[in-house]
Amino acid sequence: MSETLVYEAGGPLGISGEPGRRVYTAALPVRWSDQDLYHHVNHARMITLIEEARIPWLFEEGTPTATLAAGAVMTDLHVRYRGQVKYADGPIRVRMWC
Repeated sequence: MSETLVYEAGGPLGISGEPGRRVYTAALPVRWSDQDLYHHVNHARMITLIEEARIPWLFEEGTPTATLAAGAVMTDLHVRYRGQVKYADGPIRVRMWC
């Protein structure tokens, strides 16, 4: 299973797409404490926001990830930033698919 997470400005929340190409979109608030001195979201904080986005997806009925709700180990994570994220950009939307 390949999981890709992308910051996106819009789109519906929850599950969308065809079977075999299921997309889950979660919206997460950006907390004031997620910012660094330069007023953009710190990399380590971005990872925790991504981790938070995965939780509702894991428990969503009918997703390929439903079996992972009992437990999963993250072995690899790659983040490709398309730009900086600031507090004012929140809530951010995270899209995941497999």
